[in-house]
Amino acid sequence: MSRTLHAAPIARKAFTLVELLVVIIILAILSGLSLTGLARAGKKGAAETSRFMVAKLSDAVLDYYETYEDLAISSTSSLVSIRSRMREELPDSWADVASSTNVPTPTTAAGRSYQRYKAATTPNNGYQSAECLYMIVTQSGLFPELMESIRAERVGDIDNDGAREFWDGWKRPIAFFRWAPGFSSRLQIADPVNRHDPLDRDYEPPPPTTGEDPQGFALYPLIFSAGPDEALNDPNSSGASGYGLLRAENGWPDEKLGNICGFNPDNKGLVGSPDPDNANAFRDNITNHQLLAD
Repeated sequence: MSRTLHAAPIARKAFTLVELLVVIIILAILSGLSLTGLARAGKKGAAETSRFMVAKLSDAVLDYYETYEDLAISSTSSLVSIRSRMREELPDSWADVASSTNVPTPTTAAGRSYQRYKAATTPNNGYQSAECLYMIVTQSGLFPELMESIRAERVGDIDNDGAREFWDGWKRPIAFFRWAPGFSSRLQIADPVNRHDPLDRDYEPPPPTTGEDPQGFALYPLIFSAGPDEALNDPNSSGASGYGLLRAENGWPDEKLGNICGFNPDNKGLVGSPDPDNANAFRDNITNHQLLAD
């Protein structure tokens, strides 16, 4: 007589509470490491995008800046007249752009184009330097091919005033100072003798004999991103904010521009110098002066 053999049941050991907790902790650690890695990669990518945008815009603006040096060599234009023309062709505030209530009437094709552009929009002063930079690139006719290399997501209108800006990797407006006399870098040094403005054709080394501008040291356009602090996450900042640099609220004070390096907005300091109300905000900025020095 045959007997059917039945396998004895195998005892299954369940996870203990301690083992489950260990597994959960390990998964949490791995997840945290992954998220940290992704955050670092995202931050690095945003910084690289910002450097690309700042460098691209800087190349175009500085290439055009060099044409003013040619003008200084080939004409009888004084430093004041060249700077006046530069102010019209490379505005960094809406006060620099002529309007129906603002004189003088533009004398250059770029200036007349800006006048029409300003009349067709309703710009406010929140991000005016960034908006002027976009206007220069797209309306002046000086940089016809530049926009072909800039992706659509790198352009926007953060304050919805009808005037667009170029954006950095954190989707913040890229700022622009045509002249930033308070900004110090390897490219720009406040030394009117050894680093005198090459646009000043009348300059002679000391002792001066022609009455040249003693404050006429070389001023190179400053293009910069707010960096990782994203302008302190303030989407409608009306001041220096997270950019951390003082700017001219109402343009330069006189037409002759003779005291251009002495302009003192709100009695705080030179345009382009660190904002004393937010002294460390500028430290993470990404600037074209830094990139050119690297």
